[in-house]
Amino acid sequence: MAATKSSQKTSRFVERSPLIAFVALVMLVLAGAFSLINKQTLVEQTVAVLPGTSASLDPIELNPKWIGALRVDVTASIPTNRWVTYEVQLLDTENNPIGSAVKQAWRESGTWQEDGESGSWQEQDLKGGIDIRSNTRQTEPIIIAISVLNYGNTAGLEVSEAVTFRVTAQDGAIDGRYLWVGFVAVFLFWILSSMATGKSGKTVAHRFIDDSDAGVRAVMGGANSLIHVRVNTTTDETSPRQFRIDLYIKDGNGEKIYFRRFPLDRRFASKDVYRQTLNVYFLLKQRASYGFYVEVLPDGPVDHTGLIIRENINTRQAVEVITIDNS
Repeated sequence: MAATKSSQKTSRFVERSPLIAFVALVMLVLAGAFSLINKQTLVEQTVAVLPGTSASLDPIELNPKWIGALRVDVTASIPTNRWVTYEVQLLDTENNPIGSAVKQAWRESGTWQEDGESGSWQEQDLKGGIDIRSNTRQTEPIIIAISVLNYGNTAGLEVSEAVTFRVTAQDGAIDGRYLWVGFVAVFLFWILSSMATGKSGKTVAHRFIDDSDAGVRAVMGGANSLIHVRVNTTTDETSPRQFRIDLYIKDGNGEKIYFRRFPLDRRFASKDVYRQTLNVYFLLKQRASYGFYVEVLPDGPVDHTGLIIRENINTRQAVEVITIDNS
């Protein structure tokens, strides 16, 4: 009985994990881009606060958002070798606390000497802040208040001078640290899952020969086993712009059940060397012994031909699958 053959592009064998990871990557990029576009500066001003006192800014509106939060950043400005403990409070219009954060800011410098060498150093940690999101669907007015709890120097003495703070409030901000961590993690998963998909299945037969034709035979196939036929050719400087590859499949009795001539464009690899690759996918309904044979034409420029057959593979995208039923 003659084998029946059909060809159809299908996504039946596509591995979903790289696609899911890619979609997650796109969503993370869109979230980052949206945060940049959606971010709005509500407050950007400087305020001076004496130790033991607090200063309140004009009320601003806390808007409900499905992504992002209201971010209040406060940066202290103090001389070298001093420290200050300050509190950032968010209050409602009746001065009831909504949220707060305490920061111990400092700035230090000094000199060092070691093995005849010397130099100076300076370190600081001055920035604090708080993020807040509305848990209602209504806009709420809030007040930002800055309090100086303690102010001193590295000699252990208290300082009674006012501390200057730069206050910035932005609506729609996203914590980029977690966004970057998520992006890197998902990107690595995407790369690894794509590599694993490319190496899926098992090699059932292969042949490498310093000539233009190659053939292999092995037991393979089955209704759910996608077969990948890969032909690699290496050719010299006399290569034409296009080759053709004749692909034959024979059944266990040696009868030809499939033939097709594939055009293959020349691909430059390095000086006077060209490398071309042909990928073909089959679904052989009956599991049995099959012979695969290829011939590269014209054969004069061909230095090397490789024929690799893998089965039970997954693909990264939809591919054209040739189905052969010789039962």
